[in-house]
Amino acid sequence: MCGGPSASSEDYTYPLEWGAKLKQDLDYEFCLMGDFFGASENSPIVEEALMVIEKTFRGAEYLLQRDPVDFLQVVSFDINRIQHFFYDGEPALRAWKIADRWLGKLSPHFDYTFIMSDHGTEPLERAFFLNVWLAKQGYLKTKFKPMDILLRLASTVL
Repeated sequence: MCGGPSASSEDYTYPLEWGAKLKQDLDYEFCLMGDFFGASENSPIVEEALMVIEKTFRGAEYLLQRDPVDFLQVVSFDINRIQHFFYDGEPALRAWKIADRWLGKLSPHFDYTFIMSDHGTEPLERAFFLNVWLAKQGYLKTKFKPMDILLRLASTVL
């Protein structure tokens, strides 16, 4: 099972049929599709992200029960996102409490538990999207534009 913003919303499990079972049995989501820009700690997107973190661990437990393994890796990308936007605020604390509770529940199944991060964290005050800037400056051209699809769809309907 995989996750993160670049993962496909289909074919993200092996065996493939487990994806449908996760969705059916747990209403599983592999990653939050919204973002936190401009969101406050009380925004609905925060609650949704916390639920996705919960579902990530619940999905890991579900698969572990179906197919016990010697090694289990759980990646919760949304903890990373919450940490960037709310740093040491209440949403980040709640996210880590969810992870802590699940680590306590899952770790007895294994000899070792490792907690890793791909980087440190600090508050995200602004974001710079290099490709957007390059395109606006005229330095980046793409073969595909969103309007191209709309024009093609419109021409097939007419």
